[in-house]
Amino acid sequence: MDENNLQRSHYNELAKAYEYHYSDELTKKYRHEIFLKKLFKDQDLNFKKILDIGCGTGEISTYLYEIYPDAEIFGADISDENIKIYNGKFKKNREGGGGRIGYRLNLIEDIVYKKKFDYIIASGFLHHVYKDLEKVFINISKMLDNNGKFIFIEPNSDYILEPLRKIWYRLDNKLFDNVNESALSYKNLLAINQKLRTGFQESKVFYFGGPGFFLINNSMVFRLNKKIKTLLFVPLLNLDKLFSFLPKYFLAGFGALWEKNKL
Repeated sequence: MDENNLQRSHYNELAKAYEYHYSDELTKKYRHEIFLKKLFKDQDLNFKKILDIGCGTGEISTYLYEIYPDAEIFGADISDENIKIYNGKFKKNREGGGGRIGYRLNLIEDIVYKKKFDYIIASGFLHHVYKDLEKVFINISKMLDNNGKFIFIEPNSDYILEPLRKIWYRLDNKLFDNVNESALSYKNLLAINQKLRTGFQESKVFYFGGPGFFLINNSMVFRLNKKIKTLLFVPLLNLDKLFSFLPKYFLAGFGALWEKNKL
């Protein structure tokens, strides 16, 4: 089995666990308070075409639909099981013409995609394709309309505890795909973008993530149930808000918004 199929199989097996740990109300509130409201500040996505890549079971699409009910939202993921859950969530919207439809899509392949999007969102997706970032950036640029916006959230490889995270990736092969998965340096992403000349210009970037990034936002990693998350939520949310004032080396993730200018 090649790496692409292994990755697809891996995330098919994790689909139900993803839904349990990433779709609960506490995790949704953490994402909103710590990074999503910063990313989407001053953005109006209503009546825009949006592609949520690496959509999983629909966590970010659900958030966007709640804030921008008139947006036309699509999801793309390598996992058949994730897309099955995604489409089940948005079945009523699809039947009503809402356009929230999920597709299985592999962005490291050559893609011929006629539809153009105003926004492409990648929440925790790029670090799963770190070996093929050039191909992924080219495909994203092709799918974005001129003046479109690319928004992404990723784990920060410049984080002071990154060596421990790498060890964890290797040891916990049930949850992590150590072959195809690695935290990212924002500086390296900028260098790839400059090399490819895809037309992206940085509009916004910030770092975030203290203990709550792991114990609330990524509770699946520690196999925490919702009862424990409830007990930890308020103190960790407040602590992570304070962490946001620290230098990037003490913060576990970053978020960015790039705009595509016509070449």
